[in-house]
Amino acid sequence: MKSIILGIIGTLITLYTFLIGVDILVFQINKNEMEKQVSRIVKHVLEEEYLKDDEATVRQMLIEEIRSSLSSGNTVQIEVKGMDLQKGLLSVRVVQYVRMLNGKEREIVVEKTAIIERSMWSEIDLGGELN
Repeated sequence: MKSIILGIIGTLITLYTFLIGVDILVFQINKNEMEKQVSRIVKHVLEEEYLKDDEATVRQMLIEEIRSSLSSGNTVQIEVKGMDLQKGLLSVRVVQYVRMLNGKEREIVVEKTAIIERSMWSEIDLGGELN
């Protein structure tokens, strides 16, 4: 009888340890995928909308792109922290709430900033030919 109880306890500990490991793995996979997606979207939106003056449109486009990319049934909060289209700067903070296997909800926070540098030649008025 004692060995049966120890066997059940050992099995439960093993199962619990396995579930914790799977939760950690799923969380890391979700975080890495989210970081890649947000980074790609921020860079893409900034490159497409560079030097345009309509920040409200760019903000809405960025939010829609991120929401459609991360649409996995989880709650997503998007905050545009900074935007200067004339200087080529876009910063965003994305929080996604993920339900784990054990029923708890965890949040994944990703903050990305994209900066586009203008080439020196576009800022300098040459006024003639290059020799």
